[in-house]
Amino acid sequence: MKSKPNIDNFIAGTPTDQKPAELLQHAPAVKPRLIQKIFKISEDLAIDLEQRCINERRKLGRRVTQNELAEIALRNYLS
Repeated sequence: MKSKPNIDNFIAGTPTDQKPAELLQHAPAVKPRLIQKIFKISEDLAIDLEQRCINERRKLGRRVTQNELAEIALRNYLS
Protein backbone atom coordinates (compact mmCIF):
# COMPACT_ATOMS: atom_id res chain seq x y z
CA MET A 1 0.00 0.00 0.00
CA LYS A 2 1.26 3.45 -0.87
CA SER A 3 1.93 5.81 2.01
CA LYS A 4 0.63 9.37 2.19
CA PRO A 5 2.88 11.98 0.60
CA ASN A 6 5.05 14.04 2.88
CA ILE A 7 3.62 17.59 3.05
CA ASP A 8 7.03 19.02 3.99
CA ASN A 9 8.52 17.75 0.72
CA PHE A 10 5.63 19.25 -1.20
CA ILE A 11 6.08 22.66 0.43
CA ALA A 12 9.83 22.51 -0.19
CA GLY A 13 9.17 21.88 -3.90
CA THR A 14 9.96 18.16 -3.96
CA PRO A 15 6.68 16.46 -4.91
CA THR A 16 7.79 12.90 -4.00
CA ASP A 17 9.59 11.16 -1.19
CA GLN A 18 12.65 10.69 -3.42
CA LYS A 19 15.88 12.40 -2.54
CA PRO A 20 16.98 15.26 -4.85
CA ALA A 21 19.84 13.15 -6.28
CA GLU A 22 17.35 10.46 -7.30
CA LEU A 23 15.17 13.07 -8.99
CA LEU A 24 18.09 14.36 -11.04
CA GLN A 25 18.84 10.87 -12.36
CA HIS A 26 15.42 10.73 -13.99
CA ALA A 27 15.50 14.29 -15.36
CA PRO A 28 15.52 14.51 -19.16
CA ALA A 29 18.71 15.72 -20.83
CA VAL A 30 18.59 19.40 -21.72
CA LYS A 31 18.96 19.94 -25.47
CA PRO A 32 20.70 23.06 -26.68
CA ARG A 33 18.39 25.74 -28.02
CA LEU A 34 18.30 25.77 -31.80
CA ILE A 35 17.98 28.88 -33.95
CA GLN A 36 17.40 29.02 -37.68
CA LYS A 37 19.98 30.57 -40.00
CA ILE A 38 19.65 30.85 -43.75
CA PHE A 39 22.80 30.65 -45.89
CA LYS A 40 23.29 30.78 -49.62
CA ILE A 41 25.84 28.27 -50.92
CA SER A 42 26.95 27.35 -54.41
CA GLU A 43 25.06 24.69 -56.32
CA ASP A 44 28.03 22.30 -56.46
CA LEU A 45 28.47 22.53 -52.67
CA ALA A 46 24.75 21.83 -52.14
CA ILE A 47 24.94 18.77 -54.41
CA ASP A 48 28.04 17.54 -52.57
CA LEU A 49 26.30 17.99 -49.21
CA GLU A 50 23.29 16.03 -50.40
CA GLN A 51 25.48 13.21 -51.72
CA ARG A 52 27.43 13.04 -48.45
CA CYS A 53 24.13 12.70 -46.57
CA ILE A 54 23.21 9.74 -48.75
CA ASN A 55 26.63 8.15 -48.17
CA GLU A 56 26.44 8.66 -44.40
CA ARG A 57 22.92 7.18 -44.27
CA ARG A 58 24.16 4.05 -46.02
CA LYS A 59 27.25 3.79 -43.83
CA LEU A 60 25.55 4.46 -40.47
CA GLY A 61 22.19 2.89 -41.23
CA ARG A 62 20.27 5.83 -39.80
CA ARG A 63 18.88 9.15 -40.93
CA VAL A 64 21.51 11.84 -41.44
CA THR A 65 20.34 15.35 -42.27
CA GLN A 66 22.06 18.10 -44.19
CA ASN A 67 21.73 20.30 -41.08
CA GLU A 68 23.60 17.69 -39.04
CA LEU A 69 26.48 17.53 -41.53
CA ALA A 70 26.62 21.32 -41.88
CA GLU A 71 26.79 21.72 -38.09
CA ILE A 72 29.59 19.13 -37.83
CA ALA A 73 31.53 20.86 -40.61
CA LEU A 74 31.12 24.31 -39.00
CA ARG A 75 32.14 23.03 -35.57
CA ASN A 76 35.27 21.42 -37.04
CA TYR A 77 36.12 24.58 -38.98
CA LEU A 78 35.55 26.96 -36.07
CA SER A 79 37.37 24.89 -33.43
